[in-house]
Amino acid sequence: MKHKWPLYLLAFMLLLPASRCEKDNPDPQDQREPLPPATQDGRGTFACYVNDKAFIGRPYNCFFQYDPQNGRYYLSLTGNYNEYKDNINYPWSIGIDVSYNTWQISNDTLFYLMVFIDSINSAEGNIFISRTVSDSKFSHTDSTLTGELHITRFDLQEYIVSGTFWFNVLNPYTGDTLHITDGRLDVRISN
Repeated sequence: MKHKWPLYLLAFMLLLPASRCEKDNPDPQDQREPLPPATQDGRGTFACYVNDKAFIGRPYNCFFQYDPQNGRYYLSLTGNYNEYKDNINYPWSIGIDVSYNTWQISNDTLFYLMVFIDSINSAEGNIFISRTVSDSKFSHTDSTLTGELHITRFDLQEYIVSGTFWFNVLNPYTGDTLHITDGRLDVRISN
């Protein structure tokens, strides 16, 4: 019985470096700047990660309106982050556009962000990137670069739309794929 403690000590010493490696190599997502919480009370939140870098924007031109000519409703949700203006690696504007067939969108509705072809029940995610004030480009989701918008609150009494989103889109300057992840929005809309 006296001779077993060296085996325990040897096992402990062998396991110690393995547990230390995990601490030396932290998960990159743990190092990201935190985003505002996902809320549903119209706080004016529009935030996400762009390739793991925080985009904490302000809602801009968010609206829900009826187009009698085309017989459909449009929901447009956009956030601007001027820190990324004149930077071809990150978008200064991120938006989501939805065409819908009725004035009431149920809470817990999922929209697939693909190609917005101006038809009922189509939706897209989009970005603007600028090189200079006079040189900016637009890119949007398509049939291969897709995403989702999950509406968690749609309230036309209080004019609040809340939800989460993610999508992938090409950088129009570099051709690299931008991964828009962990998106959350809680905005007041106009009509």
